[in-house]
Amino acid sequence: MTGINVYIFSFWIFWASSIESTEEETVKKSTDFLLCRYCGFNVAPASTLVNLKSPAAEEIYNQSLFGLDNVEVQSLKNPLGIQV
Repeated sequence: MTGINVYIFSFWIFWASSIESTEEETVKKSTDFLLCRYCGFNVAPASTLVNLKSPAAEEIYNQSLFGLDNVEVQSLKNPLGIQV
């Protein structure tokens, strides 16, 4: 898993911005965050994770993350070919 991380985090940023609750309300419920591996930015609170299947997913598997069971993790190919 190399260049797909940027694409995955971009997806989470898009999804996190569509949530109706404010980040402050969500932060009170959760202290875990998804972090960008490149810059360390807090991308989204872990409590906002949902299972959405992407048609562009090359690999899909379940993991236990942030105390949650069966969190769906998807490996996506970056359409621009950018690798980090």
